[in-house]
Amino acid sequence: RILSPAGWTAETSGPAGSLAYSEWPTFAGGLANSSFDGYSPDSTGSTDPFGTDSSWLGNLQTVSDVFLQNVTGPAGPYIAYTDAADEAGFVSVHGHTLDDGGTKFFTWGQNGPGRFMQDFLAGGASDAREGDYCELQVGPAPTQMQSFPVAGGSTLEWTEYFKAFEDTSGDLKSDVYDEALGVVNDWLASDGMTREVVDEMDAFFTSHADDTPTSILSKGMPWGALEEARRNAKLAPGCTFSTDTDDDLQSLEVQPWLELIGPNGQFSDSTLARAAPLSYQVSDEWYALLEAKQFKTWLHYLHLGIGGAERGDVPSPART
Repeated sequence: RILSPAGWTAETSGPAGSLAYSEWPTFAGGLANSSFDGYSPDSTGSTDPFGTDSSWLGNLQTVSDVFLQNVTGPAGPYIAYTDAADEAGFVSVHGHTLDDGGTKFFTWGQNGPGRFMQDFLAGGASDAREGDYCELQVGPAPTQMQSFPVAGGSTLEWTEYFKAFEDTSGDLKSDVYDEALGVVNDWLASDGMTREVVDEMDAFFTSHADDTPTSILSKGMPWGALEEARRNAKLAPGCTFSTDTDDDLQSLEVQPWLELIGPNGQFSDSTLARAAPLSYQVSDEWYALLEAKQFKTWLHYLHLGIGGAERGDVPSPART
């Protein structure tokens, strides 16, 4: 079950996959047939006599992206989940400081293809699986169908927190959604999680955002380091990128591009000996770099052809 203090949603459960307005948590989940409001009696306190409580994943019949809107909790926006079959009443809460941002969940739904994916991702056949698959996410834009500007040389940052608790009162399974939501709100208040506390956390992390890390717990992918090498400049003061990875394949993928901007400025013999590239670059900067090389190998021409096709010049690979 998904619990969030949202006012309404933009969701994509219709067959066309386009965004549509719906109430939260009571909506039919489909929206293509506007004459059909739901398929179960009202159990959420809604005035809609045929509303479907879509906070229960089992009530969502099709693949659904549900972007929760107007999310206002006691400590700011959050999304939480609990397992209906868990007698211990475990609840995980994911909160954040993006008041105008996005809070969403995704599920595969309960129809044929969706049920297959649910079972495949949750442990196999129905007698062995461990629950329904669901993704809970937050982000700067209200939905994933929207973008957000990040000016050159600037940073965009926010704070997210995760907390968990258990509640055995049974209210998490209440037929009235607001009673279940109240369990989460009451616990956040009792745990001292107010908006003031979250803002203090955000201010603390902001004050350390540009600190240089002294201990790396996990190495990321090398593409940020490659871009810094091409630009000969850091992308952000608090970010430490490195081409030294824990993944041999990633090292092989980035190696040809390091060669191209290295002292020799050409692909190595070992790179050219591979039957096909392990990675591609199609941005204007890399395209111009490939094009400017006086000595071009088959790999240069291949990447130039792909870059041209990516720009809509489909015949360019043949000309190249």
